[in-house]
Amino acid sequence: MITAKTIINEATSFVIGSSVEQEHEKVGLVNQAKDFDEPMNDEDDDSDDNTNTDDSPQPIRNNSINNSSIIESESIGNAILLSDNKSDHQDASSTSSSSSSQSTTSNDPSAELKQRVVTSSLSTSSEKRPPILPKNYQYSLHSYDNLPAYLQGNEYIQTGYRVNFSYRLCIKSLFRIHNETLNIWTHLLATVMFFILMIVTLEYILVDPSPTDKFIFTVFFLCAQAQMLFSAIFHTFCSVSSRSYLWFARLDYCGISLMIVGSYYPILYYLLKCHPTARIVYMTAISILGVVGISVSMLTFFQSYRFRTMRAIFFIVFGFFILIPLPQIIALEGIAYVWPAFWRLSLVGASYVIGATIYASRCPECCAPGKFDNGFSSHPIWHLFTIVAALLQLYGCIFSFNHYGSRC
Repeated sequence: MITAKTIINEATSFVIGSSVEQEHEKVGLVNQAKDFDEPMNDEDDDSDDNTNTDDSPQPIRNNSINNSSIIESESIGNAILLSDNKSDHQDASSTSSSSSSQSTTSNDPSAELKQRVVTSSLSTSSEKRPPILPKNYQYSLHSYDNLPAYLQGNEYIQTGYRVNFSYRLCIKSLFRIHNETLNIWTHLLATVMFFILMIVTLEYILVDPSPTDKFIFTVFFLCAQAQMLFSAIFHTFCSVSSRSYLWFARLDYCGISLMIVGSYYPILYYLLKCHPTARIVYMTAISILGVVGISVSMLTFFQSYRFRTMRAIFFIVFGFFILIPLPQIIALEGIAYVWPAFWRLSLVGASYVIGATIYASRCPECCAPGKFDNGFSSHPIWHLFTIVAALLQLYGCIFSFNHYGSRC
């Protein structure tokens, strides 16, 4: 006769056994509990008559009940948690149903114990294990209609959106086609390009530069690289979450402010090289405006899509700072002195204005919605204009160094 003590021993060995033995012993536990409730055969009757009296099984059963309560609270309640096989869960569920009906008729505490253990394992395992998603589920791209609010801003770009990607998946997406691919790579490659140009300019293009000259050009190159790198970082990770979008957008706009400040340092330094007081005043003023621009970029409303036009206007006005010192420079040196540098700066300004206008108008995608989702929409076109403007600015800085650098 298989007693409840046997069930207890089986359950205890289930806890301490290996992972393979746990699976088999769990099935044995269920089957033996079922046998416990079935009538005994003649051989078992004879064996029990020879070894036990009529009253002897009762104390054993009572001890089983007491021991089962202890083991249930200490061991068996956690035993089935080690099982992660879905088919075993299904077998245990069917066995639990059969055992439940038997315990209802026989009121056997061991059967109730078995039922509670299996039921606990099923409910706990279902809570612990998340649903298994398809292998490439995370890489699926979404349409504009299915976007969270923080990614909605250009309804003319209708497909190719990454939504709630992890940081790791965002890095992997660098080598996939989506509507941020060109935005990322235009400025990422430009960052590398300006790093190379910095080394070439400082080592080979500038003739006998002083430490101050090298410092001025280094500021320009670092600001240009920061602006393009921050932009690439924003477009890479903007789809992680709304919070990440907000902070990386702030980083992006801070880069624009740095670019404007760094672009004016060489021009103001060389145009006003013979007028140190005015040079210090205007270089300090552009630095303060840069701090203001960075501070404004930290405001939450500044990152909203509703503010896109005002944002473009803000950076355009900021970029035309040269118009403030220009009258004084003309008064000090004459128009002929300023003109060579001024028309080169005009090319830089025109490039920025054209790019910002395209960005604010969302052209060409507004003329053909959905046709430029993964191609040259307004945003990557704007990036190209900023790269051209930075190259023109570098050309103007080198000219200013050669034309005005040795005057005083």
